[in-house]
Amino acid sequence: MDEVSGLPRSSLDFQGLGELRARAQSREEAATRQTAQQFEAMFIQMMLKSMRDAVPKSELLKSKAMDTFEAMYDREIAVALSKKGGLGLADMMMKHLSQPKTATKDYLQDRQSMQKTMQLEKVKKSFDLIRDTSNKAIPLKTNQQKALPVHELRDRTFSIRK
Repeated sequence: MDEVSGLPRSSLDFQGLGELRARAQSREEAATRQTAQQFEAMFIQMMLKSMRDAVPKSELLKSKAMDTFEAMYDREIAVALSKKGGLGLADMMMKHLSQPKTATKDYLQDRQSMQKTMQLEKVKKSFDLIRDTSNKAIPLKTNQQKALPVHELRDRTFSIRK
């Protein structure tokens, strides 16, 4: 495991992943950051794989060995990108996870006012759905073309073109 970033040196560093799991169970902030970076690396790897699958492949280069090489290459690129900051996904996850777990007074007041607003919106929508009881007829649009009586339709012949 790389001591600077905490990420495995390569995608085949299984010992480093085991150490990360043990540290994550102790709930250290550094372990949380490393886990977020690992998640970002997996996300980048899946994104690269999807992008590679979207491009048509030549039959000349199609083989199981090439598929294995591309998968390993994508993993190495993903680990390298996540070490350098990558997409910023790990930072966003850390920001979200580091927020206080206890609710503050302002948070609770905001949540209560939001719930009241949502309840008022529900009531307003229910009033909008009440039908009009003014006993007015609903205007129907009639077809402007005059319909032919049925006996006239029977007497007509229609030619079918091929």
